[in-house]
Amino acid sequence: MLCKVLLRSVYVFCVLILLSLSASAQLSINPSTTLSTETSNNTSASSTFHAQTDGNAAPGNVSKASLRSLLYPGSTTKIYASVMPWFGSPSHISIGYTSSDPAQINSQISDLRSRGIQGAIIPWYGQSSYNAAMALNFMQAAQSAGNFEFSLRLEGGAVQAYAQQNGCDVTTELINELNYVASTFYGSPAYTRIGGRPVMHFFGVESYYVDWSRVRASIAGNPIFMMRNKAAFADPTTDGGFSWLQTSATNPNDEMLSYLDGFYNAAQSSSKVAVGSIYKGFNDTLAAWSANRIINQQCGLTWLDTFAEAGKYYSSSNQLDAIQVVTWNDYEEGTEIETGIDNCVALAPTVAGSTLTWSIGSKASEKTIDHYTVFISTDGQNLMNLADVAAEPASGNDAINFIPSGVYCPANKSLRDERGAIRPAPGSSACDSGAFELNGIIDEIFKDGFEAF
Repeated sequence: MLCKVLLRSVYVFCVLILLSLSASAQLSINPSTTLSTETSNNTSASSTFHAQTDGNAAPGNVSKASLRSLLYPGSTTKIYASVMPWFGSPSHISIGYTSSDPAQINSQISDLRSRGIQGAIIPWYGQSSYNAAMALNFMQAAQSAGNFEFSLRLEGGAVQAYAQQNGCDVTTELINELNYVASTFYGSPAYTRIGGRPVMHFFGVESYYVDWSRVRASIAGNPIFMMRNKAAFADPTTDGGFSWLQTSATNPNDEMLSYLDGFYNAAQSSSKVAVGSIYKGFNDTLAAWSANRIINQQCGLTWLDTFAEAGKYYSSSNQLDAIQVVTWNDYEEGTEIETGIDNCVALAPTVAGSTLTWSIGSKASEKTIDHYTVFISTDGQNLMNLADVAAEPASGNDAINFIPSGVYCPANKSLRDERGAIRPAPGSSACDSGAFELNGIIDEIFKDGFEAF
């Protein structure tokens, strides 16, 4: 049998290959999937990418459970992801793909949608930058895909060269860039709008002097201006704010939820648009600009805790406008979830009689697990789903009974023994007869540790 662990932040696989059955066990195995299907890379990340020391996992077969299931009940919050445009440039590390490649962009949109993400927010470094081609190609792909949004985030780098040549006032260059964006992107039916107005985010532009009144009067499109951090809600030049993340200067285990608290508290006191953030962690030790800033992933718990933080302030009757994954693919700062999130599961399955039991290891938490799926196979390659078992964080281990007699016994998943084993439904004759004698079992852990939603 193969147990596929469908996790909130990781997939784990073990295989128990049935070598032989006794004649009395009339077991009918009708495979519906294969080991390759269940374990191969199903992400948009390159299969040539290898795990990194900054916490980025190697790509694997990830859960397609929607991220919305991790938000507060009744959420209608828009879910976006920050998608980086610069890979393929010699100034960044190689991750096995070029960001502007149309085929790669199509793969990313498909993967993003499959995880419940509704749109992308793309950094914009100026119309003459290397990164501009990715945004243009992404627009075309989003339009073709349908029902998927994108917007731009103008970075401080877009005006940096101008500032160095013309002093700190970057107002003129900002107007030029925003008018180019308006004429090039705002007309796209895929561009994110709120109340009919296109949305423009800003990151790092606050480092320069900008005459925002002049900007407003000189640009087309009447965009909604979104600034970073809680100060946006008190800034009269903005229409809203978005959170990102902050790191502790002294404690890498500090998830910096206090930063999110500050943002959400300020947002609650404002009528402006609020876009929260969710992240797995942060680690810039491999970046060329490293400042050795770290937020440890806590084996997937940081990821879950950032979702929970939004739920402290918002509900079905008080909706957060949107939330942003920080990030989809910033491999250099250790925030990408494209390849998955390692939740440190070390699956340990055992078989006793007709019961398969497993534990997940001392470092992992079942809070990061959605449910387990157990497969049965006669050759270890062609698989049939045997059971889905809900994770039980309080128990620390799980088990199922497998007692076939011609057909599988019905099971009442609400009836479990002290170890959490599913008990056969009362009065089931199919479960009362026959014996499942395993003359030989090979158990083998194929894969552990990589998944994202």
